[in-house]
Amino acid sequence: MNFKLLFKQFVITNLFLFIFCLILFEIPPRIRNKYLNIMNFSNSRCEKIRVNKINFIYGPCKNTKSLRKGDPSDKLLNETISYTDSIGGRVEKKSLGKIFNKEEYKIYLIGDSMIQADELTYNQTVYGIINNQKELNFKKAYGFAYSSWNSKEYLKSIKAIDAYNSSYDIFLGANEFLPSYTRSSYGMLKLQKKDLERNFIDNIEDFLRDKKSRTFQKIEKLYFYINLLINPKENKSFLTSKEDLSCEYLNEYKKAYSNIMFDYITYSLPFKCWEQEHKDSYRLVLDDINKMIIEAKKRNSDIRFIFIPWGFSFKSEHTPGRTHHLYGVPEYRELKLNPLLEKLENDIGDDFINLEKPMSLELSKKDNCKKNNCKNYFYFANDGHLNSNGHNFLFKFLYANK
Repeated sequence: MNFKLLFKQFVITNLFLFIFCLILFEIPPRIRNKYLNIMNFSNSRCEKIRVNKINFIYGPCKNTKSLRKGDPSDKLLNETISYTDSIGGRVEKKSLGKIFNKEEYKIYLIGDSMIQADELTYNQTVYGIINNQKELNFKKAYGFAYSSWNSKEYLKSIKAIDAYNSSYDIFLGANEFLPSYTRSSYGMLKLQKKDLERNFIDNIEDFLRDKKSRTFQKIEKLYFYINLLINPKENKSFLTSKEDLSCEYLNEYKKAYSNIMFDYITYSLPFKCWEQEHKDSYRLVLDDINKMIIEAKKRNSDIRFIFIPWGFSFKSEHTPGRTHHLYGVPEYRELKLNPLLEKLENDIGDDFINLEKPMSLELSKKDNCKKNNCKNYFYFANDGHLNSNGHNFLFKFLYANK
């Protein structure tokens, strides 16, 4: 055996792979980042931010101009630019870096990516629409939100904003309650416990992520998709074996669907069907909600909790994105969280607003929707967030008549 030849082949092969990775994975995103820096664009996300003495694990960067890429397969989702003020709230272009003044606003909209809405220009967001009203007596609104924030961040936001004699609108979504979602309050609690048990391999992975290795990220994605092939439950279409949701099939659902989809199915079943971690996750969010109510009262302010449903709560919304392997919901099906929403309504009372019913009513008024020919009226096709129609609906239903 010629070891010298084998060694040369090994070195040449690895050199080729190194150059291949540089050209395909490492260099292009770095060139793009360089271009963004030249254009004065910054990342929208900052770690361990501090707003008025309140610490957030992560959130919107302050005083930044950030770019959000569009979606070539969705003509309605264009590239957009977002601007933030001195605490990270979205503002108009002319107000980039503006010093936040809590006396200037009377309505505070707090939430996750649905309210951050970086797929839309500022004027298309619900708070942008409010602030562009011509009526002199229309109260000014402020959007303070970030992707994957949960109920604990909403509670911190009220304390950080610290506005008195105002209105706080807290926008909730299904993500808040899913125990399998790593950014939910329960999911982050599980993650913190796991961090205490981390091993050497975890630390190596973190090192590679911290160094922003694009090649490593690609390997992670490849590993993820190979797992999907090995574990076919992630690819199964929604409710192919059972036509109706039922408690007796809960174990079958757990085997057949992704963890996130199983969480969603669980909350569409009566409370008696919920597993213990789903009950614990719900109680954790409810505890934060009760604390938010107390914080609002301290500030002599009103508070509302507004539930924005996911797109597949309605037929033909968020399609084809809803067919992603994590969900697998065909566009002709609806999956509603009525038991979860009824429990929230009972536990919160008049301060809870469920948008699913009025949105269904709005869709029923559209002639094309009656014929099931009205795709993505409220939501972006792949992205799944509310589009400009969705934010217009929020304005009309929640604010226009106030």
